[in-house]
Amino acid sequence: MKQEYGLKKFYVSRIKSEPEKSLPVYETGMMLEELAKATVNLTFVKGESYGDNKKFETPSEFSSGTCTIETLGMTAAQESYIYGSRLEEGTLVRRGNDQPPLVGFAFYTTLYSDKTKKTTYEAHFFPKASAVPGNDDYSTKGSSITLKNKQTTFNLFLANNDAYEIKKEFDSESDADAYCRSVLNIGEYYEINIVVSGSGKVTPKGTAYAAAGEDFVMAIEGAPAKVYDNGADVTSSVAGGQYVIAGVDGPHNIAVIFA
Repeated sequence: MKQEYGLKKFYVSRIKSEPEKSLPVYETGMMLEELAKATVNLTFVKGESYGDNKKFETPSEFSSGTCTIETLGMTAAQESYIYGSRLEEGTLVRRGNDQPPLVGFAFYTTLYSDKTKKTTYEAHFFPKASAVPGNDDYSTKGSSITLKNKQTTFNLFLANNDAYEIKKEFDSESDADAYCRSVLNIGEYYEINIVVSGSGKVTPKGTAYAAAGEDFVMAIEGAPAKVYDNGADVTSSVAGGQYVIAGVDGPHNIAVIFA
């Protein structure tokens, strides 16, 4: 018997096209923040036929499903990507007519076999879904600090090949991760950590992600005294209220210091 004891990496990609009798084709996707929990609920419709006072058939088919995830937060760019909200100069604007795009998503779990004493990794791939924002609950700080996760529910649909979930087991974590990336057309993403000192404003701030080869743009309001990128002084590279990393090819640690 194999028991699950771990959960990791949430990848999501918008659907580009849906070929007949096939899985969707995806745009280049992204990884969300650290995954804390995923709950899948499925509904099946059943039909029954009786004859001679006996039940002869119980056909069953998929009707609907949801997958509710909890992540350790979500950036404005990530919310815009999965909810269809508009991102205007780093500000997320939610409107009543926002239309969440159709997406595919995947994550993987860790399994342990008590019989073989072996750890394996199982990828969970949901080829067609759409996101619904979770309810936000805000409260003041009390005598203790309570950290809250970001909750999002995905409605699950059948892909054109009739699949709503695909599972595949791997011996190594790297193979499970690579499978999730490959089925969703996920490029390599690098972490960009940004810290700010002083009264100026920087967008984004904290932890952001940039796809390999793409330009990363950080907006700066005010005149910073110094800007450091991976320890190098790049203050002179700030122009027009922006600091741009062209063709991101690795992680960056950026410090912006205002006088």
